[in-house]
Amino acid sequence: MCEYLASRDFLVMAAVRRYPSRFHEGVRYIVTGDYTKYTAWSELLESCANVIFAAGLAHDKKDTEKYDIISQMNAVLPYEIAKCAIEKNVEKFIFLSSIKVNGEITELGEPFGEQSVPAPCDKYSFSKMLGEEKLCELQPSNTQIAIIRLPLVVGLGAKGNVGLIHKMISKRLPIPVRNIDFNSRSIILLDELCMNLCHMLTNGSGINGVHFIKHDRNLSTKEIVQLIGELDCKKAILFSLPILFLKTAFFIFKLKRLKTQLLCNLEIISNYKISETDDAEPHIR
Repeated sequence: MCEYLASRDFLVMAAVRRYPSRFHEGVRYIVTGDYTKYTAWSELLESCANVIFAAGLAHDKKDTEKYDIISQMNAVLPYEIAKCAIEKNVEKFIFLSSIKVNGEITELGEPFGEQSVPAPCDKYSFSKMLGEEKLCELQPSNTQIAIIRLPLVVGLGAKGNVGLIHKMISKRLPIPVRNIDFNSRSIILLDELCMNLCHMLTNGSGINGVHFIKHDRNLSTKEIVQLIGELDCKKAILFSLPILFLKTAFFIFKLKRLKTQLLCNLEIISNYKISETDDAEPHIR
């Protein structure tokens, strides 16, 4: 995101816990250490026109991360930084939340959207919902506050399941999803997310509220795996396993979350669209 914005003549300042392994031209890096212990946010925002809060803490694989630690990162910190942004008359504050605030499964043809009731199902999604609620508690000001409930973000360099799939494809390991072509899941490509964020920063109209953005079409698990390979110009090796076998394996090894992610639907309907006539090219900010 920093690289994308810098390439479009934004003057980007990135608050990072430690220096990245690769520096991007046009990005000024501020090392803060532990975000929750950093105390100079107000001074840092003195010269900022806009803020994108992209940090987040998820549970670990064993789900042992304490909720108060996750909540501190995903709810309290964005609230405190947003208050500083308001004090400094920052124009726009964008909080990257998660579609998991609405839940993890949708019925086919019944996507999550503006009218959907939140139904978080784990520590991470509860903390994101709390972060949204705390931001909504802030008094009206000149600072516009946008919340984006993101679906799965697909791009090279990702961690989590996308990163795991990319590693398997790179190592030419076969992946058992050839016959998982019956479900429908919303995603967004990393470049698309960056383009939407760029548009929000440069668009003159208001961006207050909760936004849903997505790729132009929903994909099955099979298509998502194939797409991850295509991003790196590599073809995924796929094979089939009986769905009943997969469900049984998920049950035996207590992989309920993985079962949901691979076999179920998770669709959203976008309420923030960039028209072809919109000018997303920014002036230097």
